[in-house]
Amino acid sequence: MIVTGETSGSTIVYRLFLLPDTETAIAQTTNDNFNNLDSGDYLVVATQTLDSDQNSQEANATIEDLTTNLDYEISQTVGSNCDFANIVVNGISGNPISYEIISGPETRPEQSSNVFNDLGEGTYIIRVFDDCNNAVTKTYTLNINEKAARY
Repeated sequence: MIVTGETSGSTIVYRLFLLPDTETAIAQTTNDNFNNLDSGDYLVVATQTLDSDQNSQEANATIEDLTTNLDYEISQTVGSNCDFANIVVNGISGNPISYEIISGPETRPEQSSNVFNDLGEGTYIIRVFDDCNNAVTKTYTLNINEKAARY
């Protein structure tokens, strides 16, 4: 928050209200910011105090919900060897940034690549993290069709 026209030597207290409630402040500070707020409509009241004199100004603020749910799909491609395949993770929504296999015939540590190479048949649990460190896990069964791989 930025206050202009402040009287030298005064103290400014900021009170925050989650609208439509303008009676009960949800936070109060002498700092120039509020942290960790959810999306919503807010009223900020800045009260300047110098000795016994007070005045205040208020402003509305809106925090938009810009989050998108993390979702992805899993597919497979033929690997470099006919006995193995690759699992490919493709984001559908959100902002996936890292991928890991947390359970299965093999596990793989967190990585930035969305491809897991040279995996054997079996059921895998894949966890994907987004840029807010939210994670979603999905199960995928990798089947390798040996006849198709040989031809």
